[in-house]
Amino acid sequence: MKRINVVNGVVDVIELNLSIEASSTHPFVVDDATEVFAGYISNGDGTFTPPAAAAPTNTDVNVERERRVNLVVPVYLSTGKVFAVDMAGGGRANIGDLSIMAVIKNGAGVTTDFTFRDANDTNQTLTNDEVIEMGMQAAASFDYYYKKSWALKELSPIPQDYEDDSYWT
Repeated sequence: MKRINVVNGVVDVIELNLSIEASSTHPFVVDDATEVFAGYISNGDGTFTPPAAAAPTNTDVNVERERRVNLVVPVYLSTGKVFAVDMAGGGRANIGDLSIMAVIKNGAGVTTDFTFRDANDTNQTLTNDEVIEMGMQAAASFDYYYKKSWALKELSPIPQDYEDDSYWT
């Protein structure tokens, strides 16, 4: 049997009484199979309703955005090469640094190729222009998710299902 301490209609404390006692008809004594947690709201008849879900915050949206900006991004180069890039960890910074290096090499007339390891651990041989194009696509993906997060944060209230793909695609 569980004894529920209710303060102003909201469950404050739950006690489990392991001794054998006669069942009670008191509205705040429930059988052990009934799930009740702190914060539940008493219906006054021995049943309890879970509290309403907290409204999502800008921080919640930021967490979902960070999850999405770290996903693998497919790259489709104008030269016909197709591969995926890893945006997590240092992947995004690596792509940015390589892109800057490719711009500098182009300016200096250096045409040696890059070897880039994609998200599937496959080496890709890329020209300066292909590295720059890869960098632009990776940056566009990053920028896209930031703008989607801004749009979500401008909604009032932020929808409970803010993690749904429909808000991010």
